[in-house]
Amino acid sequence: MTTGGHPQNDGESADSAKSVQSAEGVWTQGDRYWEDASAFLEMPVDGESPYELVWPECEFLIETALSVNDQSNTDPFPPPLSYVNDKKELAPPFFHEPYPQPIASAESSSYHMDGMQTVHSNIFLATMTAVKYGAFPPAFLDRCLNIFFERFVSTLPVLHRATFVFQEYTPPILLSAMAIGSLYMEKQGSRARGEMLWDLAHALIKANWHSLLVHQGPYDLTNGVQLGITVLLCRIYGMLSSKQSIRESSRGLSDASLAWAENCGILDSGLAPNSAIPAADASDDEKHQLWRYWLAREIKTRVLSGYYVLDGLDAQMLGRPAPVYSMMDMLSAPCSDDLFDNDTASDWLVRMHGTQEKESHPLKDVFSVVFSASPGLSYPPSTLSSLSLHTVLSRLQSSVLDCAQEEVTTFGIWAQSDTKRALIQVHDNVTQMQRLQEPQCLELLLRWHTVCLELTIGSSVLWGAICHQYNIEQSIVEGADIEPSELLDWPTTRDGRTALLHAVAILDTVQQIRADQPYTIHLPSSLFSASAVFGAFALGGLRAIDVPPTVDWQDVLFVDVDPSIILGELSKPTNSTGAREFIHGGNLTSPGTTHYILQDLESMRKYLHSVGRQWGIALEMEGVVQNWISLSR
Repeated sequence: MTTGGHPQNDGESADSAKSVQSAEGVWTQGDRYWEDASAFLEMPVDGESPYELVWPECEFLIETALSVNDQSNTDPFPPPLSYVNDKKELAPPFFHEPYPQPIASAESSSYHMDGMQTVHSNIFLATMTAVKYGAFPPAFLDRCLNIFFERFVSTLPVLHRATFVFQEYTPPILLSAMAIGSLYMEKQGSRARGEMLWDLAHALIKANWHSLLVHQGPYDLTNGVQLGITVLLCRIYGMLSSKQSIRESSRGLSDASLAWAENCGILDSGLAPNSAIPAADASDDEKHQLWRYWLAREIKTRVLSGYYVLDGLDAQMLGRPAPVYSMMDMLSAPCSDDLFDNDTASDWLVRMHGTQEKESHPLKDVFSVVFSASPGLSYPPSTLSSLSLHTVLSRLQSSVLDCAQEEVTTFGIWAQSDTKRALIQVHDNVTQMQRLQEPQCLELLLRWHTVCLELTIGSSVLWGAICHQYNIEQSIVEGADIEPSELLDWPTTRDGRTALLHAVAILDTVQQIRADQPYTIHLPSSLFSASAVFGAFALGGLRAIDVPPTVDWQDVLFVDVDPSIILGELSKPTNSTGAREFIHGGNLTSPGTTHYILQDLESMRKYLHSVGRQWGIALEMEGVVQNWISLSR
């Protein structure tokens, strides 16, 4: 449970411990309780004013999703009711062929998840009650989906807006996307509605995963791709939720997602051949068809890269390596953002004929280059997308956690010096890559410093140790038992001072993010790591400290040796920035910048509060940080 007086989001009570008698009886959902459905009538939300729907099919989405609870229906996802407008049919079936009923026992399947085939009837009851009271007007659902593309997809492009066709996607995908979109709507009631959409999507996955495994959309390269997309979106919503029960449910999806992907053949590399690129004089129909199939391949690649990134974020919170990277290394690297983000087949073809990306590169080749001692990536910087670099950083984080658990280098695990060299190479490419937009560059630098901080101490271990030491209840990470004297002395150690440099860099980078930028899925973990460091320093009695005004990160990562010995050709001559003197506890040779630790910790609390308006887990983090501030004063 959460302690600390953080504010509730959007005026809604979180995890209310009361059950309310409504017209339909007690409206409960598992271990969570919902407000009286009639209260939704009093909750105005974005899109309830006169609003022309982009997707009129939203009117029938909830009814279609709820129909899976009718066991007499042989199709787990029947087509939505026909919507006729100007005598035009707008609702073809979601599925284009018959699919088998879910098997009777999930225990007979190698892809078992506890309770996979069981739909919790109370979820459907709660949703039907909410529908009766008008909780999900089509304008709300339509607006959620619009915001999903406008705000979320701009930070993690795993779906393509220009070619998105509502009818080609299953209800669980649409519900998951709308649930994420609801997080960007600040009107009262939006978050509660979004949570119900997520619960319904999650229940549909659990009840119908056998059918979803064999589903193949019009342009999907293999069956099960849409299940993979749904699981990715559900995991993102769940792992960043303010509610522990939702976070645990989403972690259950993580355990099964790659098994599903392997069963469906989604893990096949699927490198795009030159023959898939139409000629410049090809017909418009041929260009469009090949573009759609190329996009389908790229979306599959991006979804699996998204798994890789999520596993890395989850591993950081759990404090152990992600277990899946050996399977994922055979995947293709996502293409550049410029090549993916085109509105027409003609625009795509122009870029395709003018790029060096006609052939996809397996991630294992990218990793091999990153870990090599040669200067610069062998692939042109413009061909590595922001998502590709995040995938590389997730792989490096796994290497960092591997090194922390291995006393000697073992087969398949890179030495720590190799990992540090790779981190330097990634940093240089991020800062020198001109095609990266500023928000993408800042996001990558945040993630880079977060991974580097893990080299000094696991942030989840540090966070858990502080909370354990001061008896602060929280559900973010498991408690860690570190000797009080060790925790008190840590800020004075080289690892502690190194971690502070990265925490200061994270704070400085966050301060450069524009207020109108949507928060990425990586931001809570970066704030989490930096807050833990500032908290350890503040509770250790340190009030102010001078740090170097500029930092050469080669000196930080290779503090005990000449970087040129390890980096070779990657090393670049620099003047001393005082980083080594600071880490060793000596006096700075030039005037430093004074950081007041409690002020920095308060700044982190404010950022967590702001991020918590979108990603609820940050609100619990904020509550813990508030307790640290109170204890430090």
